[in-house]
Amino acid sequence: MKSDPNLVNQIGQTIWNLLDQHSGGCVDREAVKEIEQLTAEARRASDYDPYVCETTSAIGSFAKILYSARKHQEYQNHNQSGPETLRDIIRSDLERIKAWEGAV
Repeated sequence: MKSDPNLVNQIGQTIWNLLDQHSGGCVDREAVKEIEQLTAEARRASDYDPYVCETTSAIGSFAKILYSARKHQEYQNHNQSGPETLRDIIRSDLERIKAWEGAV
């Protein structure tokens, strides 16, 4: 399969929009399931590029924490709540995959 950077970008934007709709800080199995499906789709669209695989794996892991009952509290700091911090981390990773252009 040939990689499709445009599809990877679109998937990244879809996950970004999902974060806007589901703020986190509580259990949300549907959001986690949707992010897991989208990150798997991004890996396929990248033809399993190692960079995209690693980044989407991190997004999935942080999403599980964001949408947990308590684990998100470990990311709280003086300036932000745990969910805010996690959304920032995930969005940073999303920026990376949205900028991915495939193998050069």
